Amino acid sequence: MKNHALILLSLLFFSCTSQTNSISDDCRVFDFSPFVISDIYMEIEPAIRNYGFELKKTSDGGCIFFVPFWGDAYKFSPDRKIEFKLSFNSKSLSENKKQINFISGTTPAFDVFGDKIYFLQSNRTINVYNLQGEEVNNYSLNITDLGIEDLVVIGEGTVILRGMRIVEDEVVVNFFKKNLVENTLESIQRINFKTRKNPFFIKSNENGAQVLIERDSSVTELRFEEKSISNFDFTLAKNRDYSKYKIPNDVDYISLPEEEQRKYRNDKTKKFGFNGNELLILHELANKSKSGKPYKKLLTKHSLSNGVVREKIVLDGIIDFDECGNILQIEEIENEYYIGIKSFETVN
Repeated sequence: MKNHALILLSLLFFSCTSQTNSISDDCRVFDFSPFVISDIYMEIEPAIRNYGFELKKTSDGGCIFFVPFWGDAYKFSPDRKIEFKLSFNSKSLSENKKQINFISGTTPAFDVFGDKIYFLQSNRTINVYNLQGEEVNNYSLNITDLGIEDLVVIGEGTVILRGMRIVEDEVVVNFFKKNLVENTLESIQRINFKTRKNPFFIKSNENGAQVLIERDSSVTELRFEEKSISNFDFTLAKNRDYSKYKIPNDVDYISLPEEEQRKYRNDKTKKFGFNGNELLILHELANKSKSGKPYKKLLTKHSLSNGVVREKIVLDGIIDFDECGNILQIEEIENEYYIGIKSFETVN
């Protein structure tokens, strides 16, 4: 049965290839064939439906499967067998309680560099592990005036951090370069948004960042070396109900928990990424078909060169994007759960 499923998958999935990104060509390509994650799927399914997942290659030919915010990380060998898992927060459903550190808060981000794995914690620390699952360093960021939400590792012990704070009616986003060993901090770039009522999404790499604001029809790009800020327009999706996104003036939407936010919005953006000169967005739609599930997903592909937008309702499966904008999907095939790379046409 498994061999039959793999043959089927070979028809459905395609290999990841590097493309020149019209906004930013800075990404680390990870080519892989579909592999089974059934052993971990049930314990992480609630988290990855809400927060998504990340998959990054390691220097030994394996990879790390990471669940943001929950802080669950699974190390797969080159032949895609689980070697170890780490859990950092009490939110985790991990059964291996000996590995749980119970860090207060969440684990919003991670990255891989050389033979090390870096985990950013919401208590402003970074845990560093080797590829055997052993902690080799633990650093305090010593940054107190803003929340640190993301990291990109650019060298041994050197990271780019993204932090945010709210000043009156503005959201201030700062990017820093931090040498963890020498404990030095350098400001790289800053941008302000007058958008407290519209959530925004940021993707960072070592050379810059892209910002997508909910309901906006443009993406903002920052380039660190040039200190530049540019905007790229795109066509909005036709299947999104933007008009009903109404929040009263006296409601601090961003500070509300998820269940309260749902009272003020129907459709929303979940994730975005760039692949070539195409912007990919994963949306969550209010389900008007009364099928029992309150929301369903819409995947859209927006061309930045000719303005064409393609749209596709996703019936099942869990979708995310890698850092090169390739579509990753988890789906069930013949009672096994697989993760693989898909094209826009083969997502289901």
